[in-house]
Amino acid sequence: MLSSGIFIALLIIVVFFALMLALDRLNLLEPFGFELSGPFLMWKTKKGRDLIDRIAQKKRFWEIYGDIGIILTAVAMIIIMGLVLFNAIMATEIPAEQAPQAQEILVIPGVNPFIPIGYGILSLAVGIIIHEFSHGILTRVADVKVKALGLIFLVVPLGAFCEPDEEEIEKTERSKRDRMFAAGPTSNIIFGIILFILFSSLFMGHVTPEEDSLMVMEVYGDTPADEAGLRRHDHIMEIDNESLRSSEDLDNIDVNITDENGELREVPVEGRRGEDSLDTNITPGLVIVRVEEDTPAEDILEPGDIISHVENGEERRELRNREKFNEALDLEDDASVNITYWRREDTAYERHTTEIELEDGRLGIGVNYLGMSFQEGDWYPKMLARPLTSAETNTERVQNMAMYISLPLLGLSPVPEEMTGFYEIGGPLSGLPSSVFWILANSIYWVLWLNILLGLFNALPAFPLDGGRLFKDWMESLTEKLGFGEDIQEKASTGLTYVASLTILFLLAWSMIGPRI
Repeated sequence: MLSSGIFIALLIIVVFFALMLALDRLNLLEPFGFELSGPFLMWKTKKGRDLIDRIAQKKRFWEIYGDIGIILTAVAMIIIMGLVLFNAIMATEIPAEQAPQAQEILVIPGVNPFIPIGYGILSLAVGIIIHEFSHGILTRVADVKVKALGLIFLVVPLGAFCEPDEEEIEKTERSKRDRMFAAGPTSNIIFGIILFILFSSLFMGHVTPEEDSLMVMEVYGDTPADEAGLRRHDHIMEIDNESLRSSEDLDNIDVNITDENGELREVPVEGRRGEDSLDTNITPGLVIVRVEEDTPAEDILEPGDIISHVENGEERRELRNREKFNEALDLEDDASVNITYWRREDTAYERHTTEIELEDGRLGIGVNYLGMSFQEGDWYPKMLARPLTSAETNTERVQNMAMYISLPLLGLSPVPEEMTGFYEIGGPLSGLPSSVFWILANSIYWVLWLNILLGLFNALPAFPLDGGRLFKDWMESLTEKLGFGEDIQEKASTGLTYVASLTILFLLAWSMIGPRI
């Protein structure tokens, strides 16, 4: 079943195409420079060619730029192919409900659920204009005629194009031709890197939290945090009048889980939700968020259970924090422990006690305090400002970079409105109104994100992408070096490129189909 959003988007596209088709039949498009190409409306003009000619006059600079671009596009091709292969391999390892949907593959604002319409249209337009203008410049550097420039519409402007003389391209020296093909992806990636530096240094490098806190990164379902109405990106400062503003506070939290009668307590939590204060009550304690298969805890404990006490025969410990949890289970490999845990049944938590024998010193559960994961309040702006240098280990650096480039997939823009009220803006842009600063910051992030995505996607060795045309030339060069004739060179390079194209199409389709089989 199509979602209502996708259905409305398709309906708008169909109505747009029908209207443009009617205007085309009435010859009302051509006088204004418009023409239909499938469902797309194209506007062509010869204006702008003089500007491209002037920019292309510094031929030596652009030739060096093009040579660097060929290398950069080759690297991008390897990276994007690696990602496509990884996704295809992992396709059978993920559950069907987590498999990507067709609309998530399409880089269309409003259709792709991760790309907002406003930021998406702006970023896509900027990316395509840079891409096509770069092709135009290197086309003129190669002394190939640019027939026209133009815009592409599908209801809204999707971008720009540069139309070279294809016959002249085929007659052009291979090295010059490859510079032309590599120019688009190269400019997208380089522009994205420039914006990455601008966003991280000028914008996020001067953002700090108004006060120390722990920021909620994830709230697990059916846990005390979930029941208390806490949300991702809330900031927690106190629980039961104890400070909870740093990782050290979290490790050493010492709030009683049960009262003098042995019953679970409810304690006050104080914090911030954006600019607003946050006050609620919550059941304290370590909450199970994961039970591993084939471990002693399987079939006994469940996610959402609160573990309050562990008894190992010598003493009974209340597990007020993770450190006490680790100490209580620091036993011999096959030791037995009595565990007191609480499970919500209907409207209340009920106490249970069970004996579990550890296996290789492991119980087989993952626990988080209150049923949430946290980061210190200044972690997010630090990560966006210095994703590599703010990390202490190589693993953290990889995690930071992975998160930096996947923020849209996590529902971050990258700084949504519910987060902005907690941060102060310093540096040279501190005079801007907060709303303007965050719109600019988010716009720059989206433009850099989609430029890098466009650069990587166009580097795929598949027709009709730039990477496909480069790949064909490289295969042609290879067969030439192997001593084959021109006819075999053309057939072999074309055939190999079509094989690569079909393979990539299959791998992309498999990433959606594989988890559902």
